[in-house]
Amino acid sequence: MKKENRFDKRKAETKAKIFKAAVELFLEQGYEITTIEQIVEKADVAKGTFFLHFPTKKAVIFYLGEQRVALMEEMLIEKLKTIKSARKKIFSLLNVLAEVNEENKEITGLITKEIFKELFSEMNPEKENQMQLKMMLVKILVDGQQQGEFHRDFNPVHAADIIISIYFYTLFQWLDGWLSKPLAEEFSDRVKIIMAGIAFTCNSTV
Repeated sequence: MKKENRFDKRKAETKAKIFKAAVELFLEQGYEITTIEQIVEKADVAKGTFFLHFPTKKAVIFYLGEQRVALMEEMLIEKLKTIKSARKKIFSLLNVLAEVNEENKEITGLITKEIFKELFSEMNPEKENQMQLKMMLVKILVDGQQQGEFHRDFNPVHAADIIISIYFYTLFQWLDGWLSKPLAEEFSDRVKIIMAGIAFTCNSTV
């Protein structure tokens, strides 16, 4: 059993080393320019070792996205478990997204721009991450309808799609330097417009 644990540990350490080298190169010189040969040289591993952990260079970006989603989910579970209001849950969710994105703007730009190039492909692991966020929003919106916070005459799936669209459009504006306010405030200002349309009381505090 100990031997298996040591093997798993070495395997995880090797993957982490490759991942770290790849991300550093992506940030230093750009994703497109970086080659697998440069990554394995920097990580000091064989090319075959790279493919044991990542089938393609793009898989490194997807893995980075998965880590971001896992971090966000961990933060959200902690924050949302004490909040009863569906409206407040949505704004807390957006605050967490803003916090994670603002923590490392370069990483956010790398993930967002590269992932969006692939988002509409037939088979894309990132679609799964987007669906997790969407389903989380749908659940909060449905809970809000059942609790009497929101009207029942709107489709929560459509509302979740609108909020996600606002999130990504605002994120792109922020990455390009178009926004003057902090990211969390920009998210809040835009989503308040949606809340005013679906909530029974438009003047409730966040």
